[in-house]
Amino acid sequence: MPASQEIDAATWRVAMDQLHPPVGVNGVALLRAFADVESSYGEDNVPRYEAAYGPGGAYYERRDPFTRLLTPGARQLRDLYSQWGALACCSWGPWQTMYVTAIEMGWADTPLKLWHDTAGACAIAATLLQKRIFPQVPNGANVQGALSAIADAWNSGSARDANIPLDYIQKFSFAYQKHLAALVQVHEGDK
Repeated sequence: MPASQEIDAATWRVAMDQLHPPVGVNGVALLRAFADVESSYGEDNVPRYEAAYGPGGAYYERRDPFTRLLTPGARQLRDLYSQWGALACCSWGPWQTMYVTAIEMGWADTPLKLWHDTAGACAIAATLLQKRIFPQVPNGANVQGALSAIADAWNSGSARDANIPLDYIQKFSFAYQKHLAALVQVHEGDK
């Protein structure tokens, strides 16, 4: 099955079963837009090494500012690195989810499985959205404000800091509108 068909099937099931986006945001279009921006809708689905997660990187070396001890996240990353090497420092699958993040969201398999299990990777992306991303959407945000916060948090880790990835937000917004329009067109064709 082509990657796009796997993504279509996975996003529909996951969005209906476990994703509860902010009011006015379409979960299917949301998941598809992230897959579009992150991996050209599965066509560029390759692992990407993220240096910040490897030895010497900011996340790998992160320490508590008071005790100077490694943070729990840095310790977990080091444990994964000792088991998987550089594979633990990669983002995987159509949604390019970091392996350590997938583990935190409940993934219990190998990095390679995250790469090749589209339905599983989609479920992890939805869990990440539900647990970490949606709570960052400001109360009372309109749909575009919610989408901007969601894209910011997905790309930079936080929608509540000064790091606002405007280019990424713009690419994501365009992809979201494209996938939403396609869903509307399919739905209108069913009438």
